[in-house]
Amino acid sequence: MRRLKVIRLTGVAVLLFLIGSLTAQRGWGSRGTNQPPPPEWLPKNPDTEFAFSRMVYFSEGPKYNWYAGWTTDYPAADIHLIQGFNRLSRLNAHQQPLVMPIDNPRLFQYPYIYSVEPGFLVWSDAEVARLREYLLRGGTYMADDYHGYLEWNHWVEQIKRVLPERQIVDLPLEHPIFHTVFDIQEKVQVPGAQYLRSGRTWEKDYETGKTPYYRAILDDNGRPMVLISHNMDWGDAWEWADVPEYEERYTTQAYRLEINYIVFTMTH
Repeated sequence: MRRLKVIRLTGVAVLLFLIGSLTAQRGWGSRGTNQPPPPEWLPKNPDTEFAFSRMVYFSEGPKYNWYAGWTTDYPAADIHLIQGFNRLSRLNAHQQPLVMPIDNPRLFQYPYIYSVEPGFLVWSDAEVARLREYLLRGGTYMADDYHGYLEWNHWVEQIKRVLPERQIVDLPLEHPIFHTVFDIQEKVQVPGAQYLRSGRTWEKDYETGKTPYYRAILDDNGRPMVLISHNMDWGDAWEWADVPEYEERYTTQAYRLEINYIVFTMTH
């Protein structure tokens, strides 16, 4: 019995070591929360049907001892998503991930912009005005990987500065965005990499963090201006797609959802 216990504990230790090693290899914590992107990360003139771009923003996270920001999961999550996108859809996606400061002159050439860990982001007045123009002119912004009531309330304060006249609504499963390329039948809570350690699909706030929210802000014609993945971490699901311990059903859901979201917003 003692030997079996040692083997079992050793297996857990090995798994934790592997998780730590993979985390280090993927760059977690290696870039500052509010570090500006180097020039080679910035967008060039589009040369494909679609290019995945992530938003660069300032985070107040360090005030709350939270040092995750716009660089989280970059570039592994983006690269994995682009590879899946090119395999599973007919759109020709740019092979390299891009990052997009809101004041970048090429913003309006890219109709879809993604942010990770936006629970403590803060936009300047100039960024608010420019993002509002981007959304009103047909762009779509997706917010992913923020959890619990504190991060939710903080983000809502920011997005209300951009679109104060618009309401946040739940997207029902009947909405065509869930059936554009893949037929999504269930609103699964897609967990982050912490699931490998904790076994929990939720991250923060026992009372409010267990429910996955698929939400949006729509324009007058029902077009999603803002897409919301709250209490979930689709980025981690893309990033950890090649790690056997991260369950395939979560990775599959995250890939299918994001492909649906992108194709729907590109065609409506």
